[in-house]
Amino acid sequence: MTASPTVSVLSVSWNTAACLPGALDALGAACADHPYEVIVVDNASSDDSANVLAARSDVDLVSLDRNTGFTYAANRAAARAKGRLLLFLNPDLLAPPHAIDRLVDALDGDPGAWAATPWFRNPDGTPQHFWRRMPGPLRLPLCYTRVGKKLDESLGWPTRRWQRYADLPDPPPRQHIDAVGAACLLVRRDLFERAGGFDERYFNFFQDADLERRMRSDGWKLLGVGDVEVVHQLGVTFRSLPPWEVDAQLLHALRQYLAGEPLRRRLAGELVVRADLRLRPRTDRAALRARALLPVDQPC
Repeated sequence: MTASPTVSVLSVSWNTAACLPGALDALGAACADHPYEVIVVDNASSDDSANVLAARSDVDLVSLDRNTGFTYAANRAAARAKGRLLLFLNPDLLAPPHAIDRLVDALDGDPGAWAATPWFRNPDGTPQHFWRRMPGPLRLPLCYTRVGKKLDESLGWPTRRWQRYADLPDPPPRQHIDAVGAACLLVRRDLFERAGGFDERYFNFFQDADLERRMRSDGWKLLGVGDVEVVHQLGVTFRSLPPWEVDAQLLHALRQYLAGEPLRRRLAGELVVRADLRLRPRTDRAALRARALLPVDQPC
């Protein structure tokens, strides 16, 4: 840590005592060439996360009194940052030596890019395909409904492969991409602040896609750095939630995201979500509908 960091590493914790310390321990080697600080916002964890983090001298800990979701907490962390670059880092992500250094160099070397992200791998070494293309109205059902996914599976997953850049070599060359989850996202702080940060209507999903859309509309590019690789466990913080609740958050956030799209995509999205809800098991349907169909101007 330093009084004048280049990189502010920002992480949101919710019951992450088992994985976040490892992610933080890896930072010294991953960002060896650039001074950095670490800011963690804990979302009222019920495990030992807050105590584990409070005992660390390398962490600026902000403890909240309720689970606010990722978006609000990430914005609170960004508001405390001093670095010229912000690294949004998931608790379940491990960056190997010099990975963050190389991301910094890649972003600094592309003046048209507002952010840079690495190539993601699963713990077993297989590619995670975490980069995303944003689907149009015809592909929406195949990406976000159970029936659509089953149809896509029966055809050999052509839509999933397209959406996840699975047509690229492994690892891919550096290139500009549509979107990525904010699991390891290095952002120019001045541009993040100018954009107003993440939109806090979103709770846990699509806040990154929304920010990326706003940046694209302003002419900025998102740089995928395929020659920098990280390991991502994916979804650790959601494993304690019932599947219907995760689905409700996702579908509600999808509706929020599509509310900012042209009418054709917005209507297609509403039809997709409502059709998907009608096909859910009766045991989950009422609770799922109550959350997923909340007004799009409020968090889930």
